[in-house]
Amino acid sequence: MRGVADVLRLKFDAGLSDRAIGQSLGVPRITVRDYVRRFQASGLAWPLAPALDEDALRQALFRRRELAPSAARPLPDWALLHTGLKRKGVTTLQLLWQEYREREPSGYDYSQFAAASANP
Repeated sequence: MRGVADVLRLKFDAGLSDRAIGQSLGVPRITVRDYVRRFQASGLAWPLAPALDEDALRQALFRRRELAPSAARPLPDWALLHTGLKRKGVTTLQLLWQEYREREPSGYDYSQFAAASANP
């Protein structure tokens, strides 16, 4: 597979379409589009700085999203959660999670919340 810099060179210097770049380099068109979008969102300028090699370019475009450690995320009130699940009516785990996320926007995602609620 060719590098990200090759995709960007063909896009910005040669002015080729995503499809033409994909065919030329043997990569899917959607990959070309992804590379170009990531480049545009990165704040980097074309032409690339000479000091920016392929590895540095990949690091700039494909940074891993930093997640807050689990210990730093606010935990749900498990007693309230289990009481809510026992109430008569239409209370569901999904509804309790939505209420939790309204109170704690940086809290657990639903899958983590559901798994943790099974074993508080």
